[in-house]
Amino acid sequence: MLSLYEKIKHNRHFPILISCLIIGNVLFLAVALYLKFFFLNSYPLIDISRNFIEQKNFIINVDPLRDYFENISKALGSNKMSLYLEYLNTGANISINRDLKIFPASLAKLPLAFVIMKKVEDKKLKLNDQIVIRNDDLDPLSGTLYASWPGTYFSVDKLLEALLVDSDNTAQRMLLRQVTVEDFQSLIDQTGLEELADPNGKISAKEYTRFFRALYTSSYLKREDSEKILELLSRSTFTEFLDRGLPKDVEFAHKYGEDVINKIYSDSGIVYLKGRPYMMTVMLQGLEQDKAREIMDAVSKQTYEYFSGKIDNR
Repeated sequence: MLSLYEKIKHNRHFPILISCLIIGNVLFLAVALYLKFFFLNSYPLIDISRNFIEQKNFIINVDPLRDYFENISKALGSNKMSLYLEYLNTGANISINRDLKIFPASLAKLPLAFVIMKKVEDKKLKLNDQIVIRNDDLDPLSGTLYASWPGTYFSVDKLLEALLVDSDNTAQRMLLRQVTVEDFQSLIDQTGLEELADPNGKISAKEYTRFFRALYTSSYLKREDSEKILELLSRSTFTEFLDRGLPKDVEFAHKYGEDVINKIYSDSGIVYLKGRPYMMTVMLQGLEQDKAREIMDAVSKQTYEYFSGKIDNR
C-alpha cells in the first residue's frame, strides 16, 4: 500500500502544486517588500536608500582623516600629492590639493574602456569583433600581449580584459584604433568632465574619481556594462599601491598608473568595505617608487581603519 507521501508524489498534479507554492512564496515576499518600502514607509520624503542601509553606516565626520592627509601632504612638500576620498553612503569627502593636476599614465585606460563599451552599447562594435595585432601595437612596458605574433587576432572582449586586469599597453593601442577624438569628446560632454584634463593632458584626483562614481551609479553605461568593467577592475593583477593597506578579503575595483622614469604613481578605485563603501584616488609625483608605495600603504590603511571603526569615527 502506498503511503500518503507516495500518493501525493505520484499524483500528476504534484508538480503543479509545487510550482504554485514556489510562485506563491515569491509573490508574497515581493508584496511584503513593496508594502514595507512604499506603503509602510514612515519617511516618504527621505532618500529611499535609507531603508536599506543601517544608521550606523551613515558616517559624515571625516575631519580626522582630512587632518591626517594634510599632514602627509605638508611633509611631502608642495605639488607632490593630489588626493580625493568620498564616502559613498553620505557623500562626505576630502580633497587634498584639489587643483593639482598630474600626468595620468595608465589611468587613461579606464576612459578608453568607457568609450569602447559605449560603442558596444550603440552597436558600433561587438564584444566578439576580432582585432588584429600590428607591429606598431606591440609594447612590452606593461602586460603580456606584446609577446603575440603580429597578425594574431583578439576579440574586443579579450582586449578589454587585458586592458583593465593587466593594464596591457598593447591592448590599449589596439583599442585606440577603434575610437575617435569625437568618441572621447562625447564621453566628456555626457559626463560633465570638461575640467578633467588641462591642455597638457594632466588630471586631478578629484575629477578622475568621477569615473568610478559613474560606474558605481551606472549613470553613463548600462548596469550590466558598468558591472562588467568594475568586475574586471576588481581582478587587477597590480597590488603594490592602495591594495597594500587593505585586508585581502576586501574587494577593491581599481586602476593604477605608474611612470617610474618621471616618478609618477597613481591608484584610484572603490573599496567595497561591507556596508561602508568608499572611493579613493591618490596621485603622487616627484617621489621615489619605495616612498610612493609607503604613502599609498599608509593612507589606504588609515582610511580603511577609520571607516571600519577601528579608529573612532564619531
